[in-house]
Amino acid sequence: DPALRERFARAPPAPGRRPDGVFIWGDIVDGELLIDLVGFMNQCRRTAALTVADGAVRKSIFFREGHIVAASSNLPEDRFGDVMYRRGMIERADLDRALAQVGPGKRIGNVLLSMGLISGADLWKVIKYQIEEVVFSVLLVERGQFTVADYDPAQVPTRTTVETQHVLLEGLRRKDEMMQVRAELPPPDRRLVRASDTKSVGGVEAAVYDLVDGELTVGQVLKACGLGAFTATHVTHRLIKAGLIQ
Repeated sequence: DPALRERFARAPPAPGRRPDGVFIWGDIVDGELLIDLVGFMNQCRRTAALTVADGAVRKSIFFREGHIVAASSNLPEDRFGDVMYRRGMIERADLDRALAQVGPGKRIGNVLLSMGLISGADLWKVIKYQIEEVVFSVLLVERGQFTVADYDPAQVPTRTTVETQHVLLEGLRRKDEMMQVRAELPPPDRRLVRASDTKSVGGVEAAVYDLVDGELTVGQVLKACGLGAFTATHVTHRLIKAGLIQ
């Protein structure tokens, strides 16, 4: 698409020396840029890594001939076990028991298999979910910097492929949904308190509810709960609508 090529060519260069292998780079100045860029990579059948940096947060999507084959993130909320927890595939207590056994040579997926908490089919399903969740979160980024760079495909083994067009459509749906839900939330600087007659809350909602102490603000709870922006926003919205917090 010539318009996209021109748009990315005009993107302002990141400060300092351009890293080796980077062939597109610039600032994220609007919420549509990354959606356009992922579509551009798919249409051009590129093999490259798209990396997004927002402060200390760093996430990458790896394309092979336009297909999304892997994704990485430095946020705990994007880890394998946390994705399972958000998807309702594991209880928090079981996940904590499994994480206690993770160490050199013992990855979380293998630990969960040995404990009988997931099957081999579940393992590949969660890997795909994990890639999708990172991609969805990247598409929600509205400010920061991005780079597109060559990478060695041998360093990123292809075990599963995510349909790029499906991810883009779902990402757009989530983005629209997030805007609607955010509009119904209190401002980020408002403090959250529990309803006086509220009993304990279980499941994924507990990750938000347990943080509500009358001191933390909406913005602080959303960041601290570890559920990711999309799930955290929806859980907070549900708790407020149910009258459990205010």
